[in-house]
Amino acid sequence: MKVTKWNKKGKWIFWGIAFTISSTILISSYFVINKLKSSKPNEKEFINVTINGAVYYPGEYSLKKGSIVNDLLKLAKLKANADLSKISKTNTLLDSQKFYIPFNKQKKFFISEINDVEILINLGINKKLALKIFNLIKEKGSKITWKDFESIKGLGPKTLEILKKSIIFET
Repeated sequence: MKVTKWNKKGKWIFWGIAFTISSTILISSYFVINKLKSSKPNEKEFINVTINGAVYYPGEYSLKKGSIVNDLLKLAKLKANADLSKISKTNTLLDSQKFYIPFNKQKKFFISEINDVEILINLGINKKLALKIFNLIKEKGSKITWKDFESIKGLGPKTLEILKKSIIFET
């Protein structure tokens, strides 16, 4: 009689342990599957934003949702003469948003800071003339004078005025 009583208890213990183990496996697999689904990058978590103007790397950027304008500016690398006076760096970016960073034509440059022809082009000087001016600056360095600029063929009074408003000679 004791043997049959033990067999009944043993069956109940066996089925109880089996149920507990299978329940634990099912519940843990449910949580693992949900975690894997949530860790996949979702297209809705990213936004696409386009930036042009006074930046070194214009184009389209994909950023995390909730990113701010400053995050975009760090990626696109602002040029020295970028005008951010009308741009709030803390605004949240929206999907498909387009930005144009204007050039600050009022900014003055030391002659030694003009290390790229693009700086002159962004001041409103045409490419061919900007290249001539840039080459003259590279050639003469800090010894350049206004007379040197005036000797450039094709440089008129308007361009000279732009240069005088924008360039500071180092003394």
